[in-house]
Amino acid sequence: MPMSHDHINILMVEDEQSHATMIKRHLLAGDQQVDIVVAESLGQCRQQLDDFTPDLLLLDLNLPDGQAIDYLRQTAPPDSYPILIMTSQGSETLAVEAI
Repeated sequence: MPMSHDHINILMVEDEQSHATMIKRHLLAGDQQVDIVVAESLGQCRQQLDDFTPDLLLLDLNLPDGQAIDYLRQTAPPDSYPILIMTSQGSETLAVEAI
C-alpha cells in the first residue's frame, strides 16, 4: 500500500505501554490522518505484517523476544516501507550495526 499524503499507516512495536502511549499521542497530534497499530513483541510484529503492509514501521530496539537487530537479520527486506528503530538505551555501535 503506497504512502499517500493524507493518510499514513504505522506499525509501532513497543513493549512499554507508557512509551507507546506517548509516541502515539504525538503522532496523532499532527494534521495528517494517522492509523497506528501497536504490537508488543517481534512475534506480534510479524503477525501484524502478515495482515497488512505499513507505510512506516517504528521498532523498539529492545523487546521481550529479541532486539530490532534480530528482526533485521531474520526478516526478508521489507516490501516498501521504511523502518525506524527507537531506543532510550543504545550506543553508536548498535546504530551502525542496524544500518
